[in-house]
Amino acid sequence: MNQKEQKNSLTRRKFLKWTTGGLLGAGALTLGLNSWKRTAKGTTAVTQTRPAMGTFVEITAGGEKKKKVKNLINKAYEKIIDVDKTMSVHKDNSPVHNLNNPGNKKINLRPNTLQVLEEAQNISRLTDGSFDITSGPLLDLWGFYDGKLSVPSPDDLKQALNLVDYQKLTLEPSSGTATLPDRNGKIDLGGIAKGYAVDKAVEVLKNGGVQSGLVNAGGDIRAFGSPEGKSTWKVGLQNPLQKNDLLFGLNLFLSAITTSGNYESFFTYRGNKLAHIINPHTGWPVEDVLSVSVLTEKAIRADGLSTGAFCQGKDEALATIEKLEDTELIYIHKSEKGKIEVEMTEGLADRINGNRLEVQLN
Repeated sequence: MNQKEQKNSLTRRKFLKWTTGGLLGAGALTLGLNSWKRTAKGTTAVTQTRPAMGTFVEITAGGEKKKKVKNLINKAYEKIIDVDKTMSVHKDNSPVHNLNNPGNKKINLRPNTLQVLEEAQNISRLTDGSFDITSGPLLDLWGFYDGKLSVPSPDDLKQALNLVDYQKLTLEPSSGTATLPDRNGKIDLGGIAKGYAVDKAVEVLKNGGVQSGLVNAGGDIRAFGSPEGKSTWKVGLQNPLQKNDLLFGLNLFLSAITTSGNYESFFTYRGNKLAHIINPHTGWPVEDVLSVSVLTEKAIRADGLSTGAFCQGKDEALATIEKLEDTELIYIHKSEKGKIEVEMTEGLADRINGNRLEVQLN
């Protein structure tokens, strides 16, 4: 990956830190970490961290044979890298990059890419278009692709908004094609591809016989089984107002969790911190939302929903998530009076003390 690709691939979710025994500090993800320990009688676990998809991906897996576990971890990383090569907007030979080229608006895609596009459209429908993978023209206009951030003119913004509509992206699974209606249209899978890669890595581990494991791709997390001496895995949610500080720990009672936030990737405009998450309805970066976490059973769903909920607004986001089975939401935002408020779905009420969090944040 070249320097430009690495810079542009960095995402907003580098804040959920975890360990089998509790919570890790922000500096605990170390490149090349390879620590072995016993997890249960007759089993061994390994943790490795490698760069992939513009972040660090940490994989822990446990099984009976050390060599087999290591080989499965290697295969899991290979799967993640394959997803990145296929779905990155920055890699010249990726199908997504080719679809985004002006004039090249119908292209053959691999089944896995079509699967992600179908799930993306489903999440777009669930969030009333607040998650929209056709937002590529907006991201490009604001300079998020090349790092040259600038506020666009009203006319340029209007033109870009006219290109954004997930319903106009035509998918034909029978022929394996995707079509954009306008030669200047662009898709961006940055809000969903990493979650999909995590799911595929978990699939590799489970199919290979790994008894328990966890994949953490820069904050997109999915786990299965349980760590040594614990009934479930535990994650920590970062304080969106203070770097390297965790608000609380949470048992991962659903398999996956993803958080979208404004504290890892943002820029300041007229004194306001703007997230690198564009609202596809307005064309502007989202303001006053600090952190949105979604827990569910698959990382691809958590990934897309956290981005969509971030753009929806508190009431709409809560209403969307409450309708879904096995899905929970933590929504941290600034009120009109400037106070930090924490909202969450009913399924989290007996697991997290929202009032206590507000005291910590204000």
